[in-house]
Amino acid sequence: MSCPDVLPREHARILRYKTSKKLIAKYVGGAIEWDDKGLKIIRDAIRFALRDGQKQRCYYCRRMIPVQRRNVGEAIEHFLDKSKPHYRRWGLNPLNLVIACQPCNIVKATKDLGDAAVRSAQFLSPGSGNFSWPHPYFDRYGENIRLAPGPVYSAIIGAPRFDEAVTMIGDLKLSSIPNLDDRVQLAALEIQRLQAKLFRLTAPIPHAASKRREMVRHEVKLRLDKFMFEVFGI
Repeated sequence: MSCPDVLPREHARILRYKTSKKLIAKYVGGAIEWDDKGLKIIRDAIRFALRDGQKQRCYYCRRMIPVQRRNVGEAIEHFLDKSKPHYRRWGLNPLNLVIACQPCNIVKATKDLGDAAVRSAQFLSPGSGNFSWPHPYFDRYGENIRLAPGPVYSAIIGAPRFDEAVTMIGDLKLSSIPNLDDRVQLAALEIQRLQAKLFRLTAPIPHAASKRREMVRHEVKLRLDKFMFEVFGI
């Protein structure tokens, strides 16, 4: 999985619309805030684009995020925190946004992941400065972090961003025993819910709904495979 590790082109396309540019200018200028109703259409479009690009998985821990009402399980995550005045100009930059699960989003909170050079940079790019964690789009996750069954996280020896990977794993407590236990318990509960859903899908339905049923079956299978790996490593 390359989640996301590539330029989010769909997100970038959304921000090129004239209406989007006007709203972005107002946001960057401080006339409106991130939760302003006027930005809702853009926020939703970005959420859907990122969710699709990341295969419904959190960028940081790579857990699958079930799509729920009111998006309670996920957050549009600003790698460089939008609450910092020096990062406000990148609040809607495609290279600064990912989807994260709520636990990772909450633990990360408002941590400043850029150095002085990043804070003063005019453009967000690999040469802007140094980042405390591997960058979602400038660094490849799989080249720096190994995810083993459990899931167990470790920085890859000799990786381009080894130190940054160690810092991210430590800051997010991805390798802690309590965190691992929580992930396993959540995965087991999700397996139970998915099995119950599969049983419901065996009930007779009108022919017109067969395509929808097949789509749901496919999604359930993918999610079951993911959680079987997390719990049992298979």
